Amino acid sequence: MLLEKTDQIKWDKLVGGQLAVWEVRQMLHRQQPSEQPEGPWSHALITISRTHGAGGDGIAHETGKILRWPVYDRELVEYIAQTAHVRRRVVESLDEHRRSETENWMQTLLDRGALGTDKYLKHLVTVLLTIAEHGQSIIIGRGGNFVLTEVNVLRVLITAPLEWRATQIAEKRDISSKEAKKIIAEVDGDRSAYLQHYFHRDANDPTAYDLVLNVEHLSIRAAAQTIVAAMEQRLGAPRPVWEPTD
Repeated sequence: MLLEKTDQIKWDKLVGGQLAVWEVRQMLHRQQPSEQPEGPWSHALITISRTHGAGGDGIAHETGKILRWPVYDRELVEYIAQTAHVRRRVVESLDEHRRSETENWMQTLLDRGALGTDKYLKHLVTVLLTIAEHGQSIIIGRGGNFVLTEVNVLRVLITAPLEWRATQIAEKRDISSKEAKKIIAEVDGDRSAYLQHYFHRDANDPTAYDLVLNVEHLSIRAAAQTIVAAMEQRLGAPRPVWEPTD
């Protein structure tokens, strides 16, 4: 993955900012371990998968805005996974006990044959598991829904009919519907090939998701609110009172 200097600076700042949040959260927990017991939302996580043109990225960021959770898009996750010093800082953000649990889960995946010997994949999964261990985050793509399957994770697929998606792309890029469909086929094909290659899974397998949203008749806001409501149902608890409602 080739990176522009400005991208490196931007992503370093994003990672640094999130590391600071995690450090403060851990400090408060050490100082007041019994006053604010962890609830089901403390380690909740949402993964967003999407078909091209369905607006999944925008919905993910709107959901993050509602919950005030950070959103890790494909580029940021890739950057962390492939940049050694950044990846090391992220992994080291866990205390010794939680890091050990993450390593055990990684070994479990290896034992199940879910992961091959590919170094990139191991780095990627390590980053995904670390983010998940901290909780209260949204991860877009990169096979997160195949790696993170615990009860506190809501795995979402954002999609819409091909004609609708082609119309969105054609209008946005000022191209023909035929050209838009070609782009969709290429992007969705690349995503499917990526998941098949690294995870040996079918992107279109409905059992890989807890919630599938056809957004043809949903606004970005409505789709995000639906995801939040589904998360509440999955955890069996409403959002904590300290989470903003808009």
